[in-house]
Amino acid sequence: MFNKRTNTDKYLLLFLLQHGVEKHLLRDSFRDQGLIPDEILWRRKEAFSDGVMSVKKSWYVCLQEHLEDMVNDDQMEKAPQTFPHNPPRSKEAYYFRQVFEQRFPGRSQWLPHYWLPRWTQSSDPSARTLAFYTPDKEEQ
Repeated sequence: MFNKRTNTDKYLLLFLLQHGVEKHLLRDSFRDQGLIPDEILWRRKEAFSDGVMSVKKSWYVCLQEHLEDMVNDDQMEKAPQTFPHNPPRSKEAYYFRQVFEQRFPGRSQWLPHYWLPRWTQSSDPSARTLAFYTPDKEEQ
């Protein structure tokens, strides 16, 4: 199945990597095999937590609503004192920081910084909150 792509011109490969769908060559190798329906094979890549729910109400929104009652505003205000290293900036982060501290007390230095990319000002880990995110037409 993959042999047909071994002699691909390197400039075509570079073009596909820069301008094509993620993992285009891999997806293309499954085309016409009858293994994966086209609507699945060619759909846009999503982070797992974003892809398991609808665009209208994403997983991260459901989670934030649930955690709104579990972490109060007073806890958030005192977060820098409670967690001096990398204090949580959202109720979701606060909740998961509590879970981390219960399982691994005193080991917060294991996490030198938040994993969010430095090129964004977003504090929410969902890709759907980024300015360039646009849902697929059939999801709108």
